[in-house]
Amino acid sequence: MLESLHLKNVGPAPEMKLELAPRLNLITGDNGLGKSFLLDVAWWALTRTWARQLVIPTSQNASIAYAYTKSRGSYSYTSTYEAGVERWSVQRGRPPIPGLIVYAQVDGAFSVWDPARNYWKGDAPDRPNAYLFSATQVWEGNEHCEGLIRDWGSWQREHGALELVKQPSPSDEEVEAVDRKLHTAGLSDIDRFWVRWGYFVEQRKAKSHQARSAKSVAMKSPRKRRGP
Repeated sequence: MLESLHLKNVGPAPEMKLELAPRLNLITGDNGLGKSFLLDVAWWALTRTWARQLVIPTSQNASIAYAYTKSRGSYSYTSTYEAGVERWSVQRGRPPIPGLIVYAQVDGAFSVWDPARNYWKGDAPDRPNAYLFSATQVWEGNEHCEGLIRDWGSWQREHGALELVKQPSPSDEEVEAVDRKLHTAGLSDIDRFWVRWGYFVEQRKAKSHQARSAKSVAMKSPRKRRGP
């Protein structure tokens, strides 16, 4: 777990210190004071990759010092900015934390550092970046994943996987409209997903009969079941 951050000539203030307590920590403050900035730096300290843009120092002699616990004792390091290559220095070798690290951002984006993918052999500090998903990519996917919409459609077709998704629900209420029979010939998996959840799907015919596009029109929310 991250224990502390100490920033000099980086961010909205000449110097910033953050001491973290075990387990849950809350960071509060007005807009523009640097809450998201601190979270970005914390993510970088744990993963050595930036979730958004590279943080640029505000003046010379900038440093980012951080410390966190590992399986045996604590680990600390002070990083300096290498202007010639436009990056912050990192200690060569594998990061001391071998666990999965997830960063949920306020705009709906997610960053995931997977040790099975992002660990590297040897001393080279360069390796594949962490998974960085924008809010749109979380739903619609990218080259690394199908996205929640397509995954949910697959789970509905593969009933065993869908049962696993439904189990964590804290209530006895089932997921709405999962087993409803559909007549959606010609629609894509994404369109079928929206239909299953009670949304109307409007198909527009393009000038070419071979090219069709479908857009979902969220006119009403899913209807709840009545009674047993």
